[in-house]
Amino acid sequence: MIRSTLKRQITKAISWRVLGFLVLLGLGWLLTGAVGTSLILATIHTMIQIVLYVLHERLWDRTAWGQRAEPERVIWLTGLPCAGKSTLAEIVAANLREHGRTVVVLDGDVLRSGLCSDLGFSAADRAENLRRVREVAKILSMSGIVVLVAVITPYEADRQRLKHEIPSCLLIWIDTSATECERRDVKGMWARAREGSLRGFTGVDDVYDKPTNPDVIVRTEGQTPAESAQIIMASLEKSN
Repeated sequence: MIRSTLKRQITKAISWRVLGFLVLLGLGWLLTGAVGTSLILATIHTMIQIVLYVLHERLWDRTAWGQRAEPERVIWLTGLPCAGKSTLAEIVAANLREHGRTVVVLDGDVLRSGLCSDLGFSAADRAENLRRVREVAKILSMSGIVVLVAVITPYEADRQRLKHEIPSCLLIWIDTSATECERRDVKGMWARAREGSLRGFTGVDDVYDKPTNPDVIVRTEGQTPAESAQIIMASLEKSN
């Protein structure tokens, strides 16, 4: 995410005031025909504006009217491998950023290559993987950051634990059939799992418990990613 530095903000403020000063100087000269008088008037006007602006900002900084603390927000996308979780998380994140929110996407594949690279796919390792992701999501959300998590989360017990630890979490089931997931699989993981060369693969030789009580269900088949993402955005608006 690109942010303006303090130096850039100060430079913009100064350049704006310089531009205003020059415009006032020019108008004063056109109206009075005296450069000296115009210079004095433009300087006085600029100094008054600077003082008033500082006082105005300090006054507003001391009042809480019109301010609202952003709620803690974790949006957790669960579903089979290649269901579309990461794609939808990125689209929703882009939409939220356009609305001025700070957003972080925690993608399961990315986390597996870094934070959780020491873990395998046993039941114990899967539980530890999710524990780490939950803790990171909680820490980020407490800072007012919207956290989008795109992780398979195959077991219902883990999803229930998630809702217990993060009650405000919005659990979204990306309900895509195994056949469609396999068709979308550009890495060939489903094929390798069916051949037996990739063990512990969710949907083939490890179970995916269908969520019993998700907050939102998104059925991606027959929809564009943008249309599926809009369902998530609509659910966020309702829950605010």
